[in-house]
Amino acid sequence: MLKEANKNPVIKARVDHYKYRATEELCNLMIDPHCLVNLIDDAKYVDVKAQLQNEMRKQMVRTGDYLLEAFDLRGDKKALQVFMNKQHQQAKQRAKQYKWKRGSNIAGSTRANTGLYQVEP
Repeated sequence: MLKEANKNPVIKARVDHYKYRATEELCNLMIDPHCLVNLIDDAKYVDVKAQLQNEMRKQMVRTGDYLLEAFDLRGDKKALQVFMNKQHQQAKQRAKQYKWKRGSNIAGSTRANTGLYQVEP
């Protein structure tokens, strides 16, 4: 899609939407079913925002979500970027050594890979 985005403005808009999206979004689906207006910084929704953030964090703790650290860093773009870069590097390493169901991944062919990925407890 990235290659096509250089040639097609519709695809570019879609890529940019995901590449540059806000860290948090809050939409009123009753009046904005397509989520075109982000209300996350709207003072009228400050209590709703806090309630949803609290519920999200509790659920992440309860389920042992590995992205809890990223959730807690969401207000610090620099720290969040460091966290995401680390995650990306780990994913690249996994791609080089683990055998997946498909024959290739971002690192290329997986035919020579013998390790099976295990989720850590």
